[in-house]
Order: sequence, then structure tokens, then C-alpha cells
Amino acid sequence: MPGVAQPNYEQAGGINNPGRTMSLTINGQPATNTVVRLDGVTATNQYFEQLQSYGPGLEAIESVNIVTSSFDADQGMAGAAAVNVQVKSGTNHFKGSAFEYVTDGRMRARNYFLPAGQDKGTSSVHMFGGTLGGPIVHNKFFFFFSDETTRQRSFGGNPLLPGLGTSGGYFSVPTAALRAGDFSETGTVIYDPATGNANGTARVPFAFANCPGLAATNDPRFAACNYIPGRRLNPIAAAMLSKLVPPTLPGLTNNYFLTTGYDSTSTSTSSSSVVWVPTLIGAESPSRKISSRRAWALPTVRPRRW
Repeated sequence: MPGVAQPNYEQAGGINNPGRTMSLTINGQPATNTVVRLDGVTATNQYFEQLQSYGPGLEAIESVNIVTSSFDADQGMAGAAAVNVQVKSGTNHFKGSAFEYVTDGRMRARNYFLPAGQDKGTSSVHMFGGTLGGPIVHNKFFFFFSDETTRQRSFGGNPLLPGLGTSGGYFSVPTAALRAGDFSETGTVIYDPATGNANGTARVPFAFANCPGLAATNDPRFAACNYIPGRRLNPIAAAMLSKLVPPTLPGLTNNYFLTTGYDSTSTSTSSSSVVWVPTLIGAESPSRKISSRRAWALPTVRPRRW
């Protein structure tokens, strides 16, 4: 749709956004200026106004109407867009649907950027659910139920997305030499902070004191002398560095490949409704409907045990 930016997955899952809904930016307006209504009722998350408190399953949606300008009186509280979602209801005939969408890591090619010998990881996504609707009392009372469940399992991660939740990847950790204060392989001059002026000028490299007679940073002997003496290392910093994992790959950067994951994530989005169509005395046909709807979302995450 013109003017609509890609939906943003923020505060996805957990107690903040159990329905895993997305924020919408339309016509350059803030996401909080978009109002989503379900069957005419505002579904704004009270704590995160750019999100919806609930998002029905795909199979439960009857129609979606979007108004981005010239709002009518019933489309208030919107500056960017008013999104109206109509959810299905039962009819005089029993109808239902069932679906499942599956992706599996075993059908995915190995990522080209994985380190040699690194397994491509495993991941699977199962989205399944269905709907069922029909009459309780013919022409009078109807029911409708929908459920959509997502179950995920992942281990390994994508090296192109380091540090994002369950995605592993390349990280840089200090080598054993760096932890011991040896910067000979870095090409970076390490200056003694105890020398020079208070503003940082005129400081002397550690290498000049480590190797008497050395007086130039371009001297071929400089790299071997470019280290911090052990007595000058802070014991607290050294203790913290000792807790870090060691590199698993060569080099000073991108020398550790992290694999993270979770055993399973299960998100269930369900809704049920009943609709009563009363016939008023003297009326030839029903003139109104009275409906009641209950919806809930249940996120569950079980982290992998290491």
C-alpha cells in the first residue's frame, strides 16, 4: 500500500506484547498516530501505544479497511491511518479451515560465511491452526472459534546478524597475548599514561621503557617491545578478562563464532465469539446484532540448557 513503511517488530513477545503485533508507520507519521480497531473496538496497547493489544489469526480475518485521509467522525483518534479489521463470525452452515506452514533448517543451504567446520545449525518453524464456525440456533445464535499457533526451534544462528536475540555470529574477543598486555601484533602504539602532561600530550610509549635505547616508533624492534609490563596491569581488569571465552578463530577481530539458540518458542493466538441476532417485535427481519468476543495470546519460551 502506498505510504506504508515496513512493519516493525518491537517488544515482540513476552509480557509487553504477547500477541507479537507490529507497529505501523504510514505517510511518514509516528507509529502512535495509527489506530487499529477490531470489530470497531480500539485495540491499542495501553503501555506501548504504537502496538496493538491483540492481533487475530490470519484465518480469522474477514476484511481489512484502511483510511489514510479525510477521516469520518467514526474514524477519530487517528492522524496517519485508521485500520479497521473485521473478524469472521459463524453462519447458518458449519464451516471450518485448517492449515500448517513449515520451514526446516535441513532444507536450507549452508551459509557461505560460516567458519570452516562450523555446522549450519538447525531451525524449524511450524505455524498451524484452524477455524470453526456455525449455528447454535438457526438464524439466531452463532459461534466462531479460531486458533493460530507458532512453534519455533533454533540453534546455530546467522553470522550476518550477530547478537540479535537467538542469532549467533562473529564476535571479537581479546587474544591471550592481548590479555597479558602484549600489543605487538596490533600495530597500535601503547602509551604510558603515567608520563607526559595532564592533557595527554608528550606521553612516552611503553616500548621505550621496555627496551632501553629504542627511540622511534618506526624502529623494526618496536613491535616486540610494544607491551604493558605485567606489574602495571590492573588485577581487577585482568581477572575480568580471564572470564572471557578464548578465541576460536585466528586473528584479532571476528575471531569467535557464537552459537546461541532456544529449544522452543510457542505462541498461540486464539479467539472465540458468539453472535445473537434478535428479531424485534413487529419487525419483518432482524435489525441488529449483539456479539461477544474473547481473545487471548499465550507466548512460551524455553531456553536451551547448556
